[in-house]
Amino acid sequence: MKVRATRKGKNGRRRHDGFTLLQAIVVMTVAMIVSGATIMSIRAGRPGIQLANSAHQLAGYLERARADSVRRRPSPGNESKVEILDTRTYRVTMGFGGSGTLTSRDFMTEGDVLFITDPVTIAFDWRGRPINGTEITVALQNSAGTTQVDVTGSGDVTVGSEIFQDEAIPEINLNQNMDPDVDVSPDPVMPDDPTPTPTPLLEQDPTPTPPAGGDTDPTPTPTPTPHGNGNPDPGNGNPHPSPTPTPTPTPTPTPTPDPAGCAPSVSSPTMSIRKNGGSDTVTLTLGSIGGTVTASAVENLTISPSTTTISSGGTKTFTITSNNPTRGIFTVTFSTPCGVATVVVTVTN
Repeated sequence: MKVRATRKGKNGRRRHDGFTLLQAIVVMTVAMIVSGATIMSIRAGRPGIQLANSAHQLAGYLERARADSVRRRPSPGNESKVEILDTRTYRVTMGFGGSGTLTSRDFMTEGDVLFITDPVTIAFDWRGRPINGTEITVALQNSAGTTQVDVTGSGDVTVGSEIFQDEAIPEINLNQNMDPDVDVSPDPVMPDDPTPTPTPLLEQDPTPTPPAGGDTDPTPTPTPTPHGNGNPDPGNGNPHPSPTPTPTPTPTPTPTPDPAGCAPSVSSPTMSIRKNGGSDTVTLTLGSIGGTVTASAVENLTISPSTTTISSGGTKTFTITSNNPTRGIFTVTFSTPCGVATVVVTVTN
């Protein structure tokens, strides 16, 4: 049996295999690159996670409020509800923990997630339907994008779905060739008695009997009017009273009318447009003061022109366009020298 001899160095010590300094540097460099890429990926994906978490948390509380209203069968005014208070906070009012007593708790979105739709209150009746009877969309946004939480007219809550509002569906005439006031096939009316007997008319005496006691048309006796309409008779020696002269009233000066009011007005305070390119126009009218008008809204709406000059009493037409798939209710503000005018824009599918 052979025994492998161990090689020794010049100093008589055994030589062990290992990493060189260059190899260690390369390994550490690769590890740092991988770790950095992982950290950057996590940071890049965090806004998306926060957006999804905020939307699902809101949807979860909407479902809980709906179920609580169905459980409690509340009277009007005591429904469970969710209120959007501002761009970061919403309030949930319900019987937490199965309690029959309503309490309120405030919650906030995660990170930089904001509500971009107008503040709204979503309350559910005892059937689990929104008390306003229509669909409601709440849009949330951050650097990762935008998502919607929808509540349908029947109370279903969805996240990021394509909900078609009832107002966006046109009315359909099932039969345009028929008169809406005429029944297609009227139901026959069958009498209870096949040979009905007509009801006789009441007999009336054509000649009324005059009442007893003589003439039915007495002649009234006129009441004599006092002499001189109640004034003393001049023939009895009493002087006739002289009327007191009435002073001539001093005319009141007519006030000079004020110029036209300075409050701005819009042709329509509300409008509905479709998402992704849908548009409509609104006309703004100024009062007695002209100047620069600036239009502003959330970034998913484009107003053209965004800034213009309108003379005193003048008008200007603005075009409002949806430039992305975000749905919901948004307010467009026109700032003028005479104050602020607003238009509420509903963006649908």
